[in-house]
Amino acid sequence: MDANQEAEPSDVSPQPEVDSAAGEAGGHSPNEAGASAPAPASRLYWLSIVSGLIAIGLGVLAYQLFPSASPISLPAGFQVLFDGSTDASLQFMAATVAVQPGLPSDSRLITVSADVYSMDRPPSTTYVSTSVILPPGVTPPPCHRSMTCTVFKGQYGGYSVVLQTNTFHKVATYPIWQADMTFTSPGGKLAFDSDGLNAQAVLPEVSLPPLLTAQDALGLSSPPAGQMPPITVDYQIPGGPYDWTSGPQPSSNGLQTQWQVTEAAASSYQQVVGINNATQEANSNSLFIAGALAGTAVTLGVGALLELIRVRLSS
Repeated sequence: MDANQEAEPSDVSPQPEVDSAAGEAGGHSPNEAGASAPAPASRLYWLSIVSGLIAIGLGVLAYQLFPSASPISLPAGFQVLFDGSTDASLQFMAATVAVQPGLPSDSRLITVSADVYSMDRPPSTTYVSTSVILPPGVTPPPCHRSMTCTVFKGQYGGYSVVLQTNTFHKVATYPIWQADMTFTSPGGKLAFDSDGLNAQAVLPEVSLPPLLTAQDALGLSSPPAGQMPPITVDYQIPGGPYDWTSGPQPSSNGLQTQWQVTEAAASSYQQVVGINNATQEANSNSLFIAGALAGTAVTLGVGALLELIRVRLSS
């Protein structure tokens, strides 16, 4: 064959050469690169789990912020009968009935006080006595027949507590002397009940012996005789102060609530109802925040659940 004769074209096309240096510089093969990158479905799965956990946390926080209160019931009333004194020279001026929570919290510490008029300290032979009539269902105090405290069971299931004392102390307005008698009623909703938002109270029925008016005793020109309420009801109601929406309006210092009651008004029980406006406003704010958190929790929770379902179906 002539050397100058052109060669026949080849049937096999030349393959492009792979630059090994470029391959090394470019890193891994396409299969290796795809295996190392995180799958989008996996990322969405874990994002859904995190969203669900956040939703649960917001729901727990909303539950803790949601205002809650134990239900209260109308408490039982009681009667206080002052029986006078063994010394006819002592004359009653006024009386105070004070009730405060005891231990345990459903017990009540009851103090009845009598203000009497005397130029000198009453002698030790002089006693002031009173009877406190408890309604059925109220546990009587743990005192038995003695000179200072006697318990009688009434015919209707209640108890009468008869108290006597010969101890007097001088009060600010001389010559007034005061005798205090205290006992604890161990159980039963007596006098008041409250939950920090609402309060219900029953003012006791009080009976006094004939009173010596302040004008007669002290020569006061003001207030006129008969216009000074002789009975004070002093309750220490937890969770106050309350704004009283029914019954006579009391005075309050946040801890003690005092009603000044006339003899006519004290001839029967008086039911009074109060509400703590500060607590009501705080509960409204907490309710708003709890509602917002609960709404956010529900939105996150539903979104996370739907996303989990979508990821499961697509995998």
